[in-house]
Amino acid sequence: MTESEVELFYETVFETGRNSVASYDSDEEALNAAREHHRRAVHGERCLLSEPTAPPAERIVKILKYKTHPNDLNVDQTMSEEVLKKELSELVSRLKDENGVVALDQLSVEVRGLAHPIAVEAGPQDSIFKMKETGELSLGSYDKETGKWADN
Repeated sequence: MTESEVELFYETVFETGRNSVASYDSDEEALNAAREHHRRAVHGERCLLSEPTAPPAERIVKILKYKTHPNDLNVDQTMSEEVLKKELSELVSRLKDENGVVALDQLSVEVRGLAHPIAVEAGPQDSIFKMKETGELSLGSYDKETGKWADN
């Protein structure tokens, strides 16, 4: 199967820490869209030029590529016994108080979160998803004076 026959997903991570996922037919299409959005942000333009009430565009810090939508991580809600034992051990160690007591209501919330696709402790300019990306696109650098892009 070629890249053009596969639906590709790209997570855009903005300077503000906001994230967005979109599907494009190719890396080139994703990069062109991201560069145009970033250009608008640099020039103080709206994110959607056709919408007068659209918010300002935001600068982009990275573009991560996925073969499937990153929200589709572990859709069958299962994990191996080995991985589950490791995860539960880490949860108990993290949640126990100074007397070695674990609040079961908190533990049950954390166990439910094991199958959730969103990473709770993501940094402000990191992916918000647990799924590992398959690649990253380089936005390059934009010269505001000339309006030209340079690949890094």
